[in-house]
Amino acid sequence: MNSFGKMVGMAFALAIAYPTLGPMARIAYATAIPQQAVSFYKLGLKEKHIHPQTALAAFKKANTLAPNWEPPLYEEGALLAIHNFPQAIPILKKAAQVAPQDDTVWNILGWGYYQSGQFALAQSAFKKQLSIAPGSDPAKWGLANCFANSSVRQFASARKYLLQLTTAPGIGPHARAMLAQLPPNAVDPSVNPNAPVSYEDAIAMALSYRIAPHFPQGSPTLAQTGKPASADTAGYVDWAAQNGELKGLTIPSFQSPAPRLFLALLLAHLYQINRYDYVRPFSLFDMSGVSINDTMTVNSILATRLLT
Repeated sequence: MNSFGKMVGMAFALAIAYPTLGPMARIAYATAIPQQAVSFYKLGLKEKHIHPQTALAAFKKANTLAPNWEPPLYEEGALLAIHNFPQAIPILKKAAQVAPQDDTVWNILGWGYYQSGQFALAQSAFKKQLSIAPGSDPAKWGLANCFANSSVRQFASARKYLLQLTTAPGIGPHARAMLAQLPPNAVDPSVNPNAPVSYEDAIAMALSYRIAPHFPQGSPTLAQTGKPASADTAGYVDWAAQNGELKGLTIPSFQSPAPRLFLALLLAHLYQINRYDYVRPFSLFDMSGVSINDTMTVNSILATRLLT
């Protein structure tokens, strides 16, 4: 998980703070529910922020007395999701079956999967919430975090949802902060996946993997190289130039396609790997004319699996 991961705890708290139906309103929907089940449910609500284990026991008793009543299932699942998410999954799924229009169940499932690193399942849960409650801000916030932080980075998709949340109550300030930190679409592999990677995109892509501080988008710049970089990558290129990461690298134009050799040498700069670190020869068919020092550097980068 990259630097956006620090927002997970806050994001999960926001998800819990956005119930579609309040606890007491849930009671009003109960029909033919034993009074004792309602009493245990109310006890659980009273204790859940003070004595969570007591609350869990109360919700379980309410579930036993009224197995088809969703509120105590929801509350038990929400509590378990914080402390033991695997145990919460079947309970939350049952709550979703009992009350299929309660979208908050899917939000809690989404954040539980998210915190477990199961991004595909998290996306599915948030999309399910969005299908039940079109326009749901918590669902969009969950999807934005998934797209920004999953192993398959989709910054363009994250940006789409964040732009819709900039004025959302409670979420807006966090969405704006996350939007400002988002790397450019140029480093999103889902955008123009078959297009050659340019020199500036290669630099931005390498730096966006939390090697260096965040770089805001800026005006085109010469980046201390005498060559202008595009606005969305200028900050990355400037940082690389100022910190000597481009020293000795040939860049005919930042917009022209970059060979793999350039990316390998750039990664060697960023990770401080030299040609003697990992002497492991690979069969490279397109290295004719490349110096022995650069060939050994590429071998080191391949050996570390920074480049495949």
